[in-house]
Amino acid sequence: MNVLKQHQQSTVFTPLELKKSQREIHRITGIDRKTIRRYMVIFAARASKSANSPAPATVGSEDTDQTPLHSRDHRLFRPR
Repeated sequence: MNVLKQHQQSTVFTPLELKKSQREIHRITGIDRKTIRRYMVIFAARASKSANSPAPATVGSEDTDQTPLHSRDHRLFRPR
């Protein structure tokens, strides 16, 4: 399976965020509509994953039972 380079992925993801259609993204970028469709699935998965992530703690919250992250926990928050 071919993979778009990072700058080309950004070129697809940006119009997807703006709710542009596959055909419009194809006209603008020249990237095949099937490839755009494949990246739409990836984009939707990322969006649903970030929508389900817990909200960050606010300053001044009364919850003092928070434990600091260990250095190995950085892997959990790395974007994929």
